[in-house]
Amino acid sequence: MIALVFSSSNFSGRFDSQSLEIKDVSRKVAEGCLEYARLKLAEGAYGGNEIRTIGGYNCYIAPIENISSQYIIKATSTISGKESRLKLTVHEATLKTISFEEY
Repeated sequence: MIALVFSSSNFSGRFDSQSLEIKDVSRKVAEGCLEYARLKLAEGAYGGNEIRTIGGYNCYIAPIENISSQYIIKATSTISGKESRLKLTVHEATLKTISFEEY
């Protein structure tokens, strides 16, 4: 009986760990999209609103907002049902990070 309890505990723990790993990959892909968008802004006019592939996974870059000398860049990535929605606010002239958050 004890072996059965520990066995099922191990089994469910493995899936919790895998779920966290998938969420982490989803977040990293969304972060990659944010950095891609920042690079495109550095190269010139860029409006976002596109799907990019990073490391074999897709993410969506929302249309970039320009408010009060700031760009607001939003990226979403969903992998195996685990979604990451990130928002990066950068200074319009320098593209330095003002804020970074999950929304």
